[in-house]
Amino acid sequence: MPLQHIRIVLAIGLLWLINPDLCAARQWVVFHAKEGFFNGLIRQSFGHIFIGLVQEDSSQNGDLLAGYWGYYPRNGIQKEGFWGFMQGSIRNDWGADFQDAFAVEVDEQSFVRCLELIETWDQMPYSLRARNCIDFVREIVKSVRGMQDPEGFFLLPNAYLSELRSINEHQIYAGEFDAYKKVIQVNHYDGRLAKKFFTFQKWKDYLKKRMRSGKNEKND
Repeated sequence: MPLQHIRIVLAIGLLWLINPDLCAARQWVVFHAKEGFFNGLIRQSFGHIFIGLVQEDSSQNGDLLAGYWGYYPRNGIQKEGFWGFMQGSIRNDWGADFQDAFAVEVDEQSFVRCLELIETWDQMPYSLRARNCIDFVREIVKSVRGMQDPEGFFLLPNAYLSELRSINEHQIYAGEFDAYKKVIQVNHYDGRLAKKFFTFQKWKDYLKKRMRSGKNEKND
C-alpha cells in the first residue's frame, strides 16, 4: 500500500479515535475556491477548489477538529494529463490560499461518506479534462444529504463554487462559532505532527470574514 494511502487511512482513523461519539457531535463541510491567474494574456492557472471537514470534539468541550483536502495530479501536470490520465492524489490543503468559501452543516452519514471519498480519490487517475479538483468536490456535494450539484460543465473552480452557493443557499451554515475555543488539525500528509493547534481568534476571523459574509475577500 502506498505511503500516501496509508496516511489518509490513518487520518480518517484519527478522526474516529479522537472523537468516537460521532452521533453526539455536530459536523460541517466547508467548500473553498481559489482563483486562477494570467501571465499577460496567457492563463497560467485555472485555480483550485478543495474541502474542509470540521467536527465538534466531544471529548474536549469547546474544541473543533478540522482537516482540509484537495485533489491534485500526484507528480504535477504532465502532457498526458491534458487529454488522457495521469496519477492523482489527495493532498493536505490546510493553510491553502482561497478567495471564497462557505460551510454546510451535515449529518453523520454524509460526513462519513465524505471521509470515504477522500480515501477513494487518493487512488483515482487525474485528468485536466475529465477528472480534476472540481470533479472531486462534485462527488463530495453528491454525498451530502440535501445538497444539489449544479448542472453543466465548469472550467473554473470559483465559477463552480459561485453556482454551488446559489442553488444551495438554504443550506449554508449561518450559525455562530463563538463558543469554540480552538481548532485542532487532525492530519498532515508530509510526516509532521498529527495535531496542530490554532488559536480561537484565527478561527473566528476566518469564519466571519469568509464563510458568513459570503464576500470574495483575499486570504490574509
